[in-house]
Amino acid sequence: HGEAVAIGMVYATALAETLELTAPTLRPELENLLDRAALPKRARLPKGVWSFVLHDKKVRAGGLRWILPRRIGRFSEVTDIGESALRAAARVVERAA
Repeated sequence: HGEAVAIGMVYATALAETLELTAPTLRPELENLLDRAALPKRARLPKGVWSFVLHDKKVRAGGLRWILPRRIGRFSEVTDIGESALRAAARVVERAA
């Protein structure tokens, strides 16, 4: 479970970076911490991942909401994220997996 949470944190940070909600220095800082804790940063996402995402517990009133980091200790709730941004963040997580 901790491994999945770590990868999810990288994804959320990559998504925030894609949407220009956070500085590009945050993800490398997070990844350094994950390295020190011997937690993974990358994973191959299964083909059907998008259908699972749409049924995630964060779906409310037909919309998907994301809690994305602005900086360490500061987060924002974001909705209406386009598929291109979601896929760009996925490419970061899948890189070198």
